[in-house]
Amino acid sequence: MNLECASCGAEEQVDAVCHHCGKPLCQDTDNCRFLIADTAFESPSMVPIMAIHCRECRDEVHPPTPLRQWSFAQWLRERFGR
Repeated sequence: MNLECASCGAEEQVDAVCHHCGKPLCQDTDNCRFLIADTAFESPSMVPIMAIHCRECRDEVHPPTPLRQWSFAQWLRERFGR
Protein backbone atom coordinates (compact mmCIF):
# COMPACT_ATOMS: atom_id res chain seq x y z
CA MET A 1 0.00 0.00 0.00
CA ASN A 2 1.40 3.38 -1.00
CA LEU A 3 0.67 6.37 1.16
CA GLU A 4 0.60 9.89 -0.20
CA CYS A 5 1.76 12.91 1.78
CA ALA A 6 -1.36 14.90 2.70
CA SER A 7 0.61 18.12 2.32
CA CYS A 8 2.51 17.83 -0.96
CA GLY A 9 1.23 14.61 -2.56
CA ALA A 10 4.61 12.86 -2.56
CA GLU A 11 4.41 9.07 -2.55
CA GLU A 12 7.98 8.55 -1.37
CA GLN A 13 9.44 8.98 2.10
CA VAL A 14 6.05 9.08 3.83
CA ASP A 15 7.05 7.90 7.29
CA ALA A 16 5.08 9.93 9.84
CA VAL A 17 1.60 11.11 10.71
CA CYS A 18 0.40 14.34 12.27
CA HIS A 19 0.04 14.02 16.03
CA HIS A 20 -3.35 15.80 15.96
CA CYS A 21 -5.18 14.78 12.78
CA GLY A 22 -3.29 11.66 11.66
CA LYS A 23 -2.55 12.86 8.11
CA PRO A 24 0.37 10.99 6.51
CA LEU A 25 3.42 13.22 6.02
CA CYS A 26 6.64 12.95 4.03
CA GLN A 27 10.12 13.84 5.26
CA ASP A 28 10.04 17.44 3.95
CA THR A 29 10.67 19.30 7.21
CA ASP A 30 10.60 22.73 5.53
CA ASN A 31 7.09 22.50 4.07
CA CYS A 32 5.14 19.40 5.08
CA ARG A 33 5.85 18.47 8.67
CA PHE A 34 6.89 20.43 11.70
CA LEU A 35 8.37 19.22 14.97
CA ILE A 36 6.91 21.24 17.84
CA ALA A 37 7.17 20.98 21.61
CA ASP A 38 3.65 19.96 22.56
CA THR A 39 2.14 20.76 25.94
CA ALA A 40 -0.22 17.80 25.53
CA PHE A 41 2.65 15.69 26.78
CA GLU A 42 3.90 15.98 30.33
CA SER A 43 7.57 15.53 31.02
CA PRO A 44 8.72 14.93 34.60
CA SER A 45 12.17 16.14 33.60
CA MET A 46 10.73 19.41 32.23
CA VAL A 47 12.37 18.65 28.88
CA PRO A 48 9.92 19.57 26.10
CA ILE A 49 8.50 16.54 24.30
CA MET A 50 8.33 17.08 20.57
CA ALA A 51 5.58 15.87 18.23
CA ILE A 52 5.16 15.95 14.46
CA HIS A 53 2.44 18.26 13.11
CA CYS A 54 1.07 19.06 9.66
CA ARG A 55 1.01 22.73 8.65
CA GLU A 56 -2.74 23.07 9.27
CA CYS A 57 -2.61 21.68 12.82
CA ARG A 58 0.53 23.65 13.55
CA ASP A 59 -1.20 26.86 12.53
CA GLU A 60 -4.50 26.04 14.26
CA VAL A 61 -3.34 24.39 17.49
CA HIS A 62 0.16 25.85 17.87
CA PRO A 63 0.12 29.24 16.11
CA PRO A 64 3.60 30.29 15.08
CA THR A 65 5.40 32.62 17.44
CA PRO A 66 8.92 33.94 16.90
CA LEU A 67 10.26 30.86 18.70
CA ARG A 68 7.87 28.34 17.16
CA GLN A 69 7.92 29.35 13.52
CA TRP A 70 11.09 27.41 12.75
CA SER A 71 10.76 24.07 11.06
CA PHE A 72 12.69 21.12 12.39
CA ALA A 73 15.19 21.48 9.55
CA GLN A 74 15.81 25.11 10.47
CA TRP A 75 16.23 24.13 14.11
CA LEU A 76 18.79 21.47 13.13
CA ARG A 77 20.73 23.96 11.01
CA GLU A 78 20.75 26.51 13.82
CA ARG A 79 21.66 23.99 16.50
CA PHE A 80 24.20 21.87 14.62
CA GLY A 81 25.23 24.07 11.71
CA ARG A 82 23.88 21.72 9.05
